[in-house]
Order: sequence, then C-alpha cells, then structure tokens
Amino acid sequence: VEFSAAAAPFSVSKYFLLPMKEKPLYAAEITHSGEVGNEFYEIELKNGEICIKDKILGRTITDAIYFESVGDIGDTYVSVPIKEAYRNTAAFSQVLCTKTPFTQKLRFKTFIEMPAGYDFKKKRSFRKRVKCDIQCEIELREGDKNIYISYEINNKATDHKLYAVMHSGLKDANLFADTPFDIIEHTKNQYCVQTNSDSFYNSGLIALENDVCGTAVFTAGQYEFERSDDAIRLALLKSVRIIFRNMQGEPNGGEIWDSEAHKELGRHTGTFALRYYPGNYIAEHLPLESKISQIGLLGHCMPIDRKKINGGRYAVLGAVQPRIYFEKDCFEGKSFKDGESILMFDNPDIVVSAFKKHESKEEYILRLWNSTDTVQTVSLNFGIPVSVYESDMREREKGEIEPNKIVFGQKEIKTFILRKQ
Repeated sequence: VEFSAAAAPFSVSKYFLLPMKEKPLYAAEITHSGEVGNEFYEIELKNGEICIKDKILGRTITDAIYFESVGDIGDTYVSVPIKEAYRNTAAFSQVLCTKTPFTQKLRFKTFIEMPAGYDFKKKRSFRKRVKCDIQCEIELREGDKNIYISYEINNKATDHKLYAVMHSGLKDANLFADTPFDIIEHTKNQYCVQTNSDSFYNSGLIALENDVCGTAVFTAGQYEFERSDDAIRLALLKSVRIIFRNMQGEPNGGEIWDSEAHKELGRHTGTFALRYYPGNYIAEHLPLESKISQIGLLGHCMPIDRKKINGGRYAVLGAVQPRIYFEKDCFEGKSFKDGESILMFDNPDIVVSAFKKHESKEEYILRLWNSTDTVQTVSLNFGIPVSVYESDMREREKGEIEPNKIVFGQKEIKTFILRKQ
C-alpha cells in the first residue's frame, strides 16, 4: 500500500488500513439522498431532523443533533444566559452524500435566525434579526464506532452562545466528564463555580449513561458543556463584547475591556465525535479514547516524531518556537527499529497524561493515571534502554524502580523520570 499525505508542524494525523471486502472503488458515489450508514449506524435527514439508528443497541434517536443559540449577557469568564433560544431551521439545503468503501459523509447547510445582539441600556435584545449560516458534515467510517461531526459557522450576532445539542434518548441518566486526572460525576442542576452558571469547564470526554447504555461526546477539550434533560450541549462559540463585567453588569476598566475580538464574529470551524455504547464508559475504555482525541499519539512515538517531544512545554502548547530544534535531545544517538515505539504498555485503563522533557534536566517525564475505581497493574516497555525512577508531582526523584507490574490504586496518579542508559 502506497499513499502520501501532508502533515502540518506539531500535528498528528490518523489513518486506517482496512481489509477490502470487494473490488476497490476509486470514484466516490455522490448522491442527494440524505442517508448514510455503516455497520454501527444509519443516519437520515428526515422531516427537518437528524435521525440516528443505533444498530448495536437497536434503538433510534429522533432529532439526535441540532444547533441552538441562547442569549448570553455575561463576559468571557461568567455566563449570564437570558431565556431566549433559537434553533436551526428545519429546512436543510445543499444536501450531499459522498460514499466510498471506507467512509460515508453527509453534508448539508442550515441557519439560525436570531437577534443581532443585546441592548444593555434598554435591557432587551435588538429587534434586528440576522442569519447565522451553518454548514455541517457528518462522517461515518468503516469499522469505527464514532460519528464525526464537523461544522463551519458564520456568526453575525453578539451576546449569545451557540450550541450543538446531542440527544441521548436516556432519561434519568448520570453525567460524567473528565478532567486532566479524574472523571467526575455531575448531578442534575449542579452549579459550576468556575463559570458561575450551569456551564461546566472544558472536557475531552462527556458521557450520559444509565445501567444499560450511554452516549458519549469526544472533543479536543476546547468546549464548555451543559446538560439539558437527556441532552449534552456543547458551546461551539461564545460571542460577548466585554472581557469582564462588575456586579452591576458594567464593564470593569471601561472601554479598554470592550474587546472587538470577543464578539467572535465571522467564520468558526471545529470537529467533535459522538458515540452510542452499551454498558459503561470504563468497560468501553472511553477515557483512553478521550486522551487520544486530545493529545494525539505522544504515547507511541516513532523516530520521526522525536522532535515533537523534544522541547516539552513548547511543543505541547503548539507555540512556534524554532529554537527547540536546536536544543540537545537527551536521546540523541539512540535509534528505533522499524515498527518499534518509544513506549508501550499493556493496560488500556492506564492513561498517559504527560510525556515531556524534565523541567530542569536532560531527562523525560512520563505521567500516568488510573482511570478506574479499582486497583490496576501495568508493565512498561520502552523502545530504547532507559532507567525508570518514580518521582513526585514536582518531578523530584524518589528512587529507581522496575517498570514491570507497577501497581496503581484507584484514580491514582504516578510520575516517572526516564533516564537514558
């Protein structure tokens, strides 16, 4: 198999190699049917709604995904919603289905008509209405249990939050969301201190589940989210004019805090994934998939990726720092065999949280955490000779250990120093 692909700096691309069940089709089949499907799902645009049939669980979710705008007169820190909600029109336009042996994509356009903004002097929304155009693409991949949703929003309004709303079809379900080192259960009508509202902080894994099945959303960790009955609501954009308001709703700092950039007008794009699953999120190994969605393949690096790790924080933050290419690589002179990874481990419930250079030494830091509520063991296998030392969270060495059968307590975090031999 031969193929070529372009990769941006500090990026990770994922490709699937799947056995062909029939003669390859080199030309995509393009229709306007509004239906796509694979071995897990059937998705259809029907009566102005997106309907999803889950073949594994044998259930159909009507109005499974839609877009909604809610007025918000808060600032960049605090959400102050007003009870004005507007959802996308029921008329889908420019519907296009593209099918290949590996993927099926459903693309369409819609829009939300909403007030142009909020008049703080008159304390009501502007009478003027604007249309925010939305282009959406829903993708199914052969052998993949996720539904990938990409969007492009042309925002023309201020003082609102625009959500993607995903119905789970589950009543009285429990809500779970991840943090860097834990997964937290959120109760109904729970108050979030960070946003001073029912909007929770950014998470990469959000799941609603009962005793039988669940619905999960994977993101790269850039969205606030909320719960509404049986739905997960992702805030795709938040358009406010003020960085910070005081208790009276007036801008703190005057006009210098009135930020044109925070109106978030214009084009916005993004991608997230939706998954329906049986059982619970731990049995489905969703925390591991969540970390892959957020930080790519840093836990399994081939030789060509070494410079992505070298530089530590710079690479993680994605900043343009050419000087990291000239910093000394503490593994310089060490090579990998073909097909060999720098790190492999045998327990999918143990998640790589950090893999970076030591803050002050020519060594590497590996931080792992147990994503379950039970005791777990893991064995680490490195592609190059290293000595492993356990450390505390401040990266201070405790002592050398053997990387075989390391025991983790429930939700425990462990940090290791890797030193070349």
